[in-house]
Amino acid sequence: MSTGRLREEEAMAILLVRAFEEADEQGELALPPAAMPGQGKPGDRLAARARPLLAALDTRFPFLRPLRRTARLAPGLAAGVVLAALLVGLGTSVLGPARRVNLLALPFAGLLAWNLAVYLVVTLGLLFPGRRGEGGALARLLPAAALLRQVRRLSGEIARVLGAERARLAGRALAAFLAAWRPLAAPLVTARGRRLFHLAAAVLALGMIGGLYLRGIAFEYRATWESTFLSPRAAEMVIGALVAPGRLLVAAETPPVATLRAPADGDAAPWIHLLAATVLLLVVIPRLVLALGESIRVAVLARRLPLDFSAPYYRRLLAAGPLRAVIQPYSCSLSPAAHERLGTALRHLYGAGTGVDTLPPAEYGAGAPAPLPGETAIGLLLFSLAQTPEPEVHGQLLRSLDASWIPVADASAFRARLGEEAPERLAERRRLWEETAAGARRRLAVVDLEDTTPEEIARLLAAAAGPGG
Repeated sequence: MSTGRLREEEAMAILLVRAFEEADEQGELALPPAAMPGQGKPGDRLAARARPLLAALDTRFPFLRPLRRTARLAPGLAAGVVLAALLVGLGTSVLGPARRVNLLALPFAGLLAWNLAVYLVVTLGLLFPGRRGEGGALARLLPAAALLRQVRRLSGEIARVLGAERARLAGRALAAFLAAWRPLAAPLVTARGRRLFHLAAAVLALGMIGGLYLRGIAFEYRATWESTFLSPRAAEMVIGALVAPGRLLVAAETPPVATLRAPADGDAAPWIHLLAATVLLLVVIPRLVLALGESIRVAVLARRLPLDFSAPYYRRLLAAGPLRAVIQPYSCSLSPAAHERLGTALRHLYGAGTGVDTLPPAEYGAGAPAPLPGETAIGLLLFSLAQTPEPEVHGQLLRSLDASWIPVADASAFRARLGEEAPERLAERRRLWEETAAGARRRLAVVDLEDTTPEEIARLLAAAAGPGG
């Protein structure tokens, strides 16, 4: 099954509708029927079906709209962060003794050091793409924290308006939606987070500069410096390096630094001009350029979210006709009871009209079965937990298995053979099979087909069917 590239709002609508439809097992929501277009790309067809259903969900659950905005790290949230950065920047200009600008103790020195460190991290991130730059971790945490806060704030109101049962349904659906949305949108939300932090850093710097100029209109600032450890010569070198970039923009005449040592002082205006120009060159402009780069990345990612359509939910909706399930045992057999439960589980997942065909067992060492055609066929490659997995045989088979096949390991024969030793030995054998599957980068459904309900078998098959389950 293919992976579709969707716009952000389309992917979010599809995932939300899926989460509520799968959580609403009893049909309590009574969502209106939504036709699936018969032509077009899979993503376009699913998005067209999801739009009216999402509108119906928004009517029943008004909190979904603000939750979607938060999950996207929406502009309203970003505006609050930028405004806070501006206020902090304006506030830092009053630090220190009133009306005295200490050239060595200014918060500008810390601002420059912090931003130079950030540029180093960004450069390392470009050289080593596996590393995450500034804003990545916070961008992942911020939407989750904001969503949790909103859910907690609304939980009492939701339960009161919807009733306990529908509130639980909404909770299950939102948990499933977030579990699917976070890995899908992580690069996009991270890019938005980085853009936000670059913008906030630029605005913070502008606030610090603006605060000094605003106060300089009404008050006379005097420049000075003092230090326990630095000599006048060393202080002149440090302060000269601090304002050197600003001299590229501002031709300000300044007295020798040694003459400004406290308690002496001098006119602060030329020093403020130099510091402001330095911050503009080293902080504001680079941060805005970085924010522009992240904006371009956001624009690209927001139009190309990769949604995998291998999960049973999508295959059931996209199928042009009745689905057909093919069971291929591998060096094992399927008992009548296991066959019946597995068939019931498949029809539960893919619809009552799903046909089930069981092929003769493949011999040990046989290669992977051929890919199944189109959107109307699903394959189950059935192993027995009684076999010890071998990386060079079973691992290689799983690695070469097409995405149209779901690997399943049946524990029923092994359990019957073990008797009283079953729990410990089953756990050990299950671990070996799961490690083999993980080494092949495949999900594996481990299930006792003779001692598990069809509903639970269906859940395990869905989890192994592909990304998102």
